[in-house]
Amino acid sequence: MNKMNLLTKRILAYIIDCLVVYSLFALTQLTIFSTYRSALGDSWFHNGYNTEIYTLITVSIPALIYFAFFDSLTRGTIGKRLLKIRVRDNASGTLPSIFKTLLRTVCKLLPWEIAHLANNLPVPLYYANELELRPGLLISLILLVVYLVVVVKTKGKQTLYDKLLNTSTTVNSN
Repeated sequence: MNKMNLLTKRILAYIIDCLVVYSLFALTQLTIFSTYRSALGDSWFHNGYNTEIYTLITVSIPALIYFAFFDSLTRGTIGKRLLKIRVRDNASGTLPSIFKTLLRTVCKLLPWEIAHLANNLPVPLYYANELELRPGLLISLILLVVYLVVVVKTKGKQTLYDKLLNTSTTVNSN
C-alpha cells in the first residue's frame, strides 16, 4: 500500500467509505426504518416531497454526519484511515475545523443530493408514468465529472471543493 499513489488511495478510501455508509444505511433500513416505511404505506412515497424527506433522514444526513464527524474529529474516515491519508486545512496545516469539514462534506455530497432531488421531485421516478431524463441528473453527472477531472489534475491532492475551501488530502506522515 505504501507505493500506491495519492489519487488511487483517495479513490479507494472513498469507495470504502461509500460501502461503510451504504452498509449503515442498509442496516438501519432493515432494523429501524422498515417498520416506519411499512406504517407509512407505499402510497405515502408517491409524493416526491415525502420521498425527499425520507431520503434526507435515512441517507443524506447520516452520510453528512459520517464524513464530517470522522474527517474533523477522528483524523479521517474509516477509508482514509485504512489507506493512511487525511484531510488538512492548508492555512493552518492541521485538521480542518468542524465548520470547514461540514462545508467540505456538503460540497462533496452535492452531486448526490442533486441526483436525489432530481429523482424524487416532483414525483419519484419509480412512480412516474413515463421514464424521463431530468435535468438534475445531468447536472449531477457533470459535477461528478468536474470533481474527477480536478482531482486527477492535482494527482489526488485536491478536488474542486478542496480548492474552494483551501483544504487538501495528504499521506499521513506516521
